[in-house]
Amino acid sequence: MHRIPVILVCDDDFEDQLLIKDAFAVACIQADFRFTSDGLELIEYLQNSTGDAKYPHPDVILLDLNMPRMPGLEALEWIKSHPDYRVIPVVIYTTSHDESDIQQCYRVGANTFMTKCANFDDLLEKVNAFAKYWVDIAELPRVPDCMS
Repeated sequence: MHRIPVILVCDDDFEDQLLIKDAFAVACIQADFRFTSDGLELIEYLQNSTGDAKYPHPDVILLDLNMPRMPGLEALEWIKSHPDYRVIPVVIYTTSHDESDIQQCYRVGANTFMTKCANFDDLLEKVNAFAKYWVDIAELPRVPDCMS
């Protein structure tokens, strides 16, 4: 039996946040969702993630690229340059199909690059594939000692 994964979604679009959460619910995939609206909030969340109920350590981060204050690529660079957080898998989830965005994200350390879906049925398909891999198959790193 798997424990319920903590998925930290960083997206400035509140509707996209709700769609992701709804798609997991419709697919009957349990997850503890936490939400931030830009890269600065994401960094603040990570710096406070001590494993308590308010800021549980994320197992996976879903990260949008196009956000105000601090865009996703900057946040990704920060995460992957920080020794305490670089082990957290980061899945880019964005509207961009730009090859240069894909190259940059993987160069910086993204674990996966996915484009946002045009409809809910496609989103359900991606959520099922995401969960199959990141929840059922992948062995995710444990919380670092300094963060527990």
